[in-house]
Amino acid sequence: MQGLIARGATPCIFFESNFTSRLEYLLEFPKGKILARLDTTDIFKAKEILRDHVCIEGNVPSTLLQVGSVQDVKDYCKKLIDVVVKAAVLFLPRAVPRMR
Repeated sequence: MQGLIARGATPCIFFESNFTSRLEYLLEFPKGKILARLDTTDIFKAKEILRDHVCIEGNVPSTLLQVGSVQDVKDYCKKLIDVVVKAAVLFLPRAVPRMR
């Protein structure tokens, strides 16, 4: 990873499953040099630990996207934006359904 970063690449790492207990390890990378795609990791804890050190993507539960109402998805995404974006960068997944 460090070699890629040294060559100017920005690694995009997918953390499948829950990585919450190991978030501190991401602080070992240079600030602003990796994108962390989180699956079921507690994104609010990630924001608390990582602050603006790592760009964060994801964490909209697939079950919410599959069976939640449009309003449920909007509410969850708004909570992510209101809480997480204050101290980090957040990308929502491209699979977010069209909001009508």
